[in-house]
Amino acid sequence: AANIRFRQREEFIRAASGNFYLAQLLCNRAAVHSGIMEAQPGEPFEISLGPSDVIASIRDELSARYREPLLEFAAFDRQRELHGAALSLLWLLSRSSDGFVSLKEARLRFPDLRPTFDWFLASNMSTLLAEHPSLKGLLYFRRDPGTLTMEDPQLKFYLRELDWVEIAEASGHGAVTFHPVDG
Repeated sequence: AANIRFRQREEFIRAASGNFYLAQLLCNRAAVHSGIMEAQPGEPFEISLGPSDVIASIRDELSARYREPLLEFAAFDRQRELHGAALSLLWLLSRSSDGFVSLKEARLRFPDLRPTFDWFLASNMSTLLAEHPSLKGLLYFRRDPGTLTMEDPQLKFYLRELDWVEIAEASGHGAVTFHPVDG
């Protein structure tokens, strides 16, 4: 309808991870950054910008909504002797294809943090979500199976695009290094 084509169409599809809303958001932002504000007359206009050209602006926009609640979540266990489990859970959620992470599996993946994951499983995850109303509607915890989930595709996009070293420092964990595959 807008009479435009995206040269990097496949990259937009991958960046949106199958989510129609995110695909629209990425494409709209690329069109706006290319100076397209309305339907183009005549021949289709080709947009050469790709998702990597607009992701930072979308992440910055979403930051106003998600940054503070996620920092509260990530910082919740920083007073524990072995802290970082909450930050690790967010990182695992960012890598999850279905927006789901098991705390029991997380403690196997990060055995050094097992006592803190056990502490979360002993009702402290429920306490965290209850004490921070800004997390309501963002993250859900089911105690019986010990799972943490998110349903908001924008939140998933935001988590996937975060600078994890910066988030670790901002949440009080100091200088932390994240391995892109192993965490």
